[in-house]
Amino acid sequence: GKFEEQLRDDMLRNKLKETVASGVSVSQAEVKDLYERTATHAKLTYVRILDHELAAKIVVDEPAIDEFLATSADQVTQAYERDKARLYSKPRKIGVHRLVMQKDKGGIGDADLRAKMDEIHKQAVEGADFEALVRRWSEDPTAETGGAAGLLAENIMEPQLASAALAVGAGKISEVIDTERSLILLSVDQIVDAAVTPIDVVKRDIARTLIAQQRATAQGGEQAEALLAAWKETGAAPTDLIASYGLALDQAGPFSPTESFVPGLGVVPALVKAVAELGGKGVLDGVYPIEGGRIVAAVTSWSGADPDRFEQLAPMIRAQLLQQKQKEVLTDWQQDLIASARVERLMRD
Repeated sequence: GKFEEQLRDDMLRNKLKETVASGVSVSQAEVKDLYERTATHAKLTYVRILDHELAAKIVVDEPAIDEFLATSADQVTQAYERDKARLYSKPRKIGVHRLVMQKDKGGIGDADLRAKMDEIHKQAVEGADFEALVRRWSEDPTAETGGAAGLLAENIMEPQLASAALAVGAGKISEVIDTERSLILLSVDQIVDAAVTPIDVVKRDIARTLIAQQRATAQGGEQAEALLAAWKETGAAPTDLIASYGLALDQAGPFSPTESFVPGLGVVPALVKAVAELGGKGVLDGVYPIEGGRIVAAVTSWSGADPDRFEQLAPMIRAQLLQQKQKEVLTDWQQDLIASARVERLMRD
């Protein structure tokens, strides 16, 4: 009886899903749009101009740095504060050797394991060779090297271990550290204090970098405009000019001009929009931004949607699109039911 009831409930649920899904429809316009998006492809030939590559070649003299510091000190300060944690701050570092005994291993209870670790701790505090104790007792992969864990930044150590090491200080043995899976002893070798490089020490380097970046952006823009003009004039890639800038021609595609993503270039909506508007082969009439720079490009291959082919593939596309929409509708419907559901807890004596 319980099986029949469960089977009946499952059948009712499936019929309800079918009823919901049956209300989904797909228009001819949707079918045609999907076909055109999947059937249309383009390929590009392009020149990519990256600011960091140009900046690396720019030489900034000392007078230029002096002038920049006098007129744009606020930019230097902003750059310093932005990159302070990443470039100019060194976290406190802790060097330790460690002895680790695993819990729930070999049939030894936690109490017996703790008693053994307390005995080892006493030996270490009284002057026993810690590395010898590690090689004898530790169950950590570092046992072969005497438990050497290296000099680690505090912010990447397990907080419990870092706190224990800092509590006793360099040259001391920590208390037994009880973690979820093991008991640990630390021999603290050294503690290197955190350090911050003052802005006065690095301000000239920051100014030099900012000047090079600004010049690179301007130079990159000028090169792109020159390449675009030469390319449009002849209809062919200006290979000599490209080579004189130390740049190279690259290719991308095929890709759909209805999507923002281009292989090798990433998400470049402005570029893809220009490709779609061109609708065929030719030089794109613009310089298009990409991450870290810009590109100049031409469409070298274009395959548009074939109307005759559409009639042949339309039924299959419709079925595919209908299945996708039904799945989306069912998912939304179920999420709405869950969101509006009320759960009650009934208490009985």
